[in-house]
Amino acid sequence: MSLEKIGDRLATKVLMESGEKPQFEADQLSALQEALDDRGVLYTIERVPANELTVVNTEDLSKDVVKEKMDRIEKEGDAKPVVVSEDYEIIDGRHETRAIGEVEGKDHKAPVFRIHLPTSEAMGMLGDVQNQLNEDQEDMKIVAVFSGRFQPFHRGHHKVY
Repeated sequence: MSLEKIGDRLATKVLMESGEKPQFEADQLSALQEALDDRGVLYTIERVPANELTVVNTEDLSKDVVKEKMDRIEKEGDAKPVVVSEDYEIIDGRHETRAIGEVEGKDHKAPVFRIHLPTSEAMGMLGDVQNQLNEDQEDMKIVAVFSGRFQPFHRGHHKVY
């Protein structure tokens, strides 16, 4: 194994253990594509056998979350794309991958959103993209507009309404 690979694996392990794993909802994937296009990052959408995807850390997989995803896949018949690095290491979608394997079989081809960057670079960049998407959602302010002036209710209101 080359020194570069060892460094990438170490950086990935540190990022995974820091608890800051990028996670995207299915409805955010189009925004992710736009962000990657803006940054000039190459990505492909593929179908890859679930057993060929590398799960970096399986220790903290929640059985309840896997079960929930299995139920959704059985009900809807389709899985959310798994976000992976150039080496098919899972960045987002570890529970989804496990659920696909349980429902469809380990040889079933899972939908994959492959980012052509080393895992540590992809995780760092995706963390930035996720922060940007979250900030965009937080910047949306809801304003309620009430017609007229606000005045305490009194008996004169009856004549107006």
